[in-house]
Amino acid sequence: MKTVTIQLQKEADIVKHSFSLTLDDCQSDTKVIIENAYESNYANGWLNYKPYISKDGQTWQISEKAGSYDNKQFSFIIPAGFKMASWYQPYTITDFNNFAKSRGIENLIETENNIPFIKIGDFNKPTILIMARQHPGETQGSFMLEGIIDELVEIKSKLKKFSFLIIPLANISGVENLNHRYSVEGVDFNRAWNSDNKDIQNLKQIISQIQNKAFCLDLHADEASKKSYIYYGGCNFLPESFYQSLFPKEFMFLKELSRLRRFAKNLIRHKRIVSLAKPDTAKNYFIKNGFDSFTIELVAHTQTPQECYKLGKKLIKNLKKQA
Repeated sequence: MKTVTIQLQKEADIVKHSFSLTLDDCQSDTKVIIENAYESNYANGWLNYKPYISKDGQTWQISEKAGSYDNKQFSFIIPAGFKMASWYQPYTITDFNNFAKSRGIENLIETENNIPFIKIGDFNKPTILIMARQHPGETQGSFMLEGIIDELVEIKSKLKKFSFLIIPLANISGVENLNHRYSVEGVDFNRAWNSDNKDIQNLKQIISQIQNKAFCLDLHADEASKKSYIYYGGCNFLPESFYQSLFPKEFMFLKELSRLRRFAKNLIRHKRIVSLAKPDTAKNYFIKNGFDSFTIELVAHTQTPQECYKLGKKLIKNLKKQA
């Protein structure tokens, strides 16, 4: 068995958690060692993690065996015949365009300053905003969004109470550059909603088309958690009981973390004491501007792309029951 060593790459002021590599020779098993895995802010996410592997870069599957996180390094095996590996299954702009074309919805795609978005339904009705890939490496959100869109296209005539504005690739430059958390300018979108950053202003311009606000779904992924969860706020447009029945049972339904839990989480994540001041998150911005807001955190560890897709379909099916 041959051994290949790689380093997690620097991204803005952090070492990014995601990685990808292509082997020159895949005739035998290959052991991959990520030498600086401990430098990720989400290093606990390496414990028992199963990376994704591919023979051709088109069809991906989760590794059968978990890797090993030991002595600050993460190692795993790429079996013979597989030439590519990635932290999670990639999802590019081309992937989204191919998905839209295969569903016959490419004519619904509009753009604002290179950011694609889709409008479905009558905008005189309350509008649900759905956004993915603020953090470009969290491709789980794109797979859930595919399930959401597929179900919407199938039953949209039966959802008479709502319209939808969907932003599938919010951090377009980060997605293009294969970044994990930041844009190419080094901006963490989910900490910049009160800034004058041009990309955030472009997103706000798209969102300003919504006049009758319902609620917002902001799709993310957690690198270390073993359970998917939802942070929520507002709950003024519809009662909390409605939302409890809307989201699939796979999610924990949480309000803001206590100050003690936020302190502990930040200490583990950043390995240093950080300010507990509320960041300029999308959730806080949306609540301030009249949306009920839900930050959905999918689980990299246990939820495959297929499972994320099914959760998206299930969410819209639940909405149909309520609406």
